[in-house]
Formats: sequence, structure tokens, C-alpha cells
Amino acid sequence: MRGKIPNDDRRHGKIYLENTKMAATFQLKQTEESGIYAQETAQMRTIALNYVKHHMIFLPMSVQKQNHWFLSVVDAKLRCIQVLNSHKPLAANIVQVVRNMVAGLKCYFDHIDADVKKEYSWWIDFKLNIWDIDMVEELPQQDDRTSSGLFVLKYMEHWNGKRLEKGFTQNLIDQFRKKLAAILVNSPLNEENAITRSPLRFS
Repeated sequence: MRGKIPNDDRRHGKIYLENTKMAATFQLKQTEESGIYAQETAQMRTIALNYVKHHMIFLPMSVQKQNHWFLSVVDAKLRCIQVLNSHKPLAANIVQVVRNMVAGLKCYFDHIDADVKKEYSWWIDFKLNIWDIDMVEELPQQDDRTSSGLFVLKYMEHWNGKRLEKGFTQNLIDQFRKKLAAILVNSPLNEENAITRSPLRFS
């Protein structure tokens, strides 16, 4: 969906949209292993340096046991981890998942040299493990059990760092679900597009 929701400047800062795979990687990597290879260290540093060029990092995440998706936003200027969740009863489960992710992400930031960190003044500090976790209130909520991923996409599209630029409802999400199939099929990233055919349209 990066083609649909590109990295851009929002009202309260420049954002970076991460994918679900990296968010899951951070959840698993909660401590720095001894004997880490130099190549992996360099890769971690490169990823972290890409992040610090932005004010916010958007991380789509899931509570696997409940098959529920939510959005975590690492906000450098506010020095907090914002959580945008479409199903409040799962808030307690989400907090621990976010803490695990933050511990892993911090391992990546630890590979940035101190002198380099000074170049990015909007990052007040890099001690993500002591930042507040802010469960954002008054967000559009799902009224079914299958729409959490679609809500995350809309959160990513409209969150500006402090609020949603555009509201939406479950009814809009239901319509979006139908349109999403056409968006994905017609995406230039869809390898099947190599086969000549008319684009799929949905009215």
C-alpha cells in the first residue's frame, strides 16, 4: 500500500511507513545478541539511520492470538509511542506487544554513533524503552471481527501525529474492503500485471 499511501510530510512532521515484516522482527529482537556479525550490524544501522530522518515511524502490528491489527507510531517530537487501535477491549494485550517491539527497535538505534544522532535534533533522545505508550482515544472503532487491518490502513492514511485528518466509519470501511481488491490487482507491484489484461475496476 506504499504506492497508495506514500511516505510524506504530515501536519506534524515527516512520516515513514514501515511494513509488517519489520514490525514483527522488532518484536522478536528484544535484546542485543553477543557475537553479532558486522554485516548485520551495518544493516541495522542503515535501517535506523533511515528512520531518524523522519519525525514519525508508522508500524502496523498485530496481536497474533486474537488475529487483531493495530498501528504503532513512534513519535520523536512528542517522545512517545502512540497506539491507534480499533478495538478497545484488546488494549491490555496490545501494551505488552508494543513494549516488545520497542525493545527490539531500540537495539537498532543503539548502532547509531552519538555524533550522528546529534544531527537529528528533533529526536530528543533515543531511549525508546522509557518513552510513554499513549493509547490514542476517540478513534473510529470497528463493529465486526474482521476489519482491524482495514482500520490500520485508514489510520496510516489520515493520522497526522495528533489527530486523524479525515474521519471514517465502519460503513466506509466495508466499502473500502471491496475497492481494496481492485487496488491490489491494479498495483504496479502486482507481478501478475506482467500479463496483459484490462485493469480491474470497481464502482
